[in-house]
Amino acid sequence: MTKTAFIDFKAVREAVGFPAVLSHYELETFGLGDQIKIACPFHKDKKPSCGINNDRGLFNCFGCDAGGHVIDFVLLMEGLDPDDVKDRQQAAHLTAEIGGFDPIDPKRKPVKETPKTKPKSRNRTSKKDKPKDAPDGPNPPLDLSKISMELELDHPFFEEHSITDEMIETFGLGYTAVGIMKGRIVIPIHNPDGDVVAFAGRYAEDDVPETVPRYRLPKAFKKGLELY
Repeated sequence: MTKTAFIDFKAVREAVGFPAVLSHYELETFGLGDQIKIACPFHKDKKPSCGINNDRGLFNCFGCDAGGHVIDFVLLMEGLDPDDVKDRQQAAHLTAEIGGFDPIDPKRKPVKETPKTKPKSRNRTSKKDKPKDAPDGPNPPLDLSKISMELELDHPFFEEHSITDEMIETFGLGYTAVGIMKGRIVIPIHNPDGDVVAFAGRYAEDDVPETVPRYRLPKAFKKGLELY
C-alpha cells in the first residue's frame, strides 16, 4: 500500500458505496432498495441482524452494536484498530481501492482506467471470446511479510476433529476471529513450488447457517490451477 500524508475520508465515503464493499467481501444481502440487511460478520449471527442504509452509507448491527460508515465497515472486516490513526488511514485507502478510486482524490482520479475502445487483433483471441474459466496466468505467491493475521491454535475445532498439534504446525492451520475469514479455520494453499498462493477458510462450526458458505476462498484465487 502506498503511504500518503493525507486521505480525503469524506470524499472516499461519498465515492464508495456499500454495494461495492459487500460484493468485495462476498457478503449476501437481504431485501431491496436502500435499506437492506446482512448476517453480521462481526459476531456469530444466526439471522441477518445488521442493517445497511445504502442511501446514507451507514450500517448498524442490532446484535453487537457495530456501526458506522463504509470505512468503519472495512476497518472492522480487516481487523484494524479503530483508535489507531494509521489503521484508519489504511482502511480509507482500502475502501477507495475496493471502489476503484484513488484515496487522495476519489472524485477526480480513478485508480484503474479502462479504455472505452481497444484495438483488436485478428490473429488473437479477444477477452470477450475467452472462456470465463480460462486462467490469465498462475496464482502469484503471497508476500507473507505484508499479511497480518491473528491465528488461535487451541480452538475446540481441532480437538473435535482429531487434529493434532503436529498437524496444526505442519500445515500452518489456525482459527481467526477477525477479517474476511472471521469465524473460520484458516488453511494455507501452496503451489507446486511450495509457495503460499492463497488462504482457504473452513467454517469452524459444523452447524453452518444457510446464508454462510462452509468454505471460503479469495475472490481472485484461480482454484483450477492448484491441487489442494
